[in-house]
Amino acid sequence: MERTVMRSINKSYGSELTLKTNVSGCEGQENEVHYLEHVQCQVSLSFFPRGNLKLKIFSPSGTPSTLLALRPKDEVSATLNDWPFLSGHYWGEVPRGE
Repeated sequence: MERTVMRSINKSYGSELTLKTNVSGCEGQENEVHYLEHVQCQVSLSFFPRGNLKLKIFSPSGTPSTLLALRPKDEVSATLNDWPFLSGHYWGEVPRGE
């Protein structure tokens, strides 16, 4: 599944940006996915300072996974271009929902 969403990130401490999408796991198709092994999330963004940036994803079942943790001493500007993040926290979950 490929999807591009352009949004601005508020740089105030504690701010959040939430994006939601519905996923089907190719339901009803020959290549339907019944259970997950891993999830890959490809991200492009610019942010300063990158140590204040945390990325989390949630499965349709609500399982959280931190893709990028806060790093308070990291004061460099971040530019991620099509950066792939991968999580195996969803092993065995159903791949359909929000």
